[in-house]
Amino acid sequence: MMTIREALDSDLDDVLLIERAAFGSDEEAELVRGLLTDPSAKPLVSLLAFKDDQAVGHILFTAAHLMETQQKIAIAILAPLAIVPAFQKQGIGGQLIQTGLQLLSKAGVALVFVLGYPDYYSRHGFAPAHRFG
Repeated sequence: MMTIREALDSDLDDVLLIERAAFGSDEEAELVRGLLTDPSAKPLVSLLAFKDDQAVGHILFTAAHLMETQQKIAIAILAPLAIVPAFQKQGIGGQLIQTGLQLLSKAGVALVFVLGYPDYYSRHGFAPAHRFG
């Protein structure tokens, strides 16, 4: 059975293990460590996916700001999304995305940006920004 919950500070080791496994290096894991431990990065949502009590996926949404706009618009950046390779292609990433987007919507976030594979993210409601001007 799979469950998704908000990541806690005490989950940092699990989060970093997932990042290392998914990306094959420490680079992404250290970026995530920096985002999660830097108060100025203001992570909005950090979620963990568990399969049979094993942490197998992580997603992070951080706060961002639009420049040169007259109104303040709450936005977030999705990065990274990481799934342990043995658990990829099972829908876990999509469930993490949808859960995160629901939480962000409830928090009043109007836009979410992601830099990633267009074919994958378009299946989850994302579209190229140029389509919106």
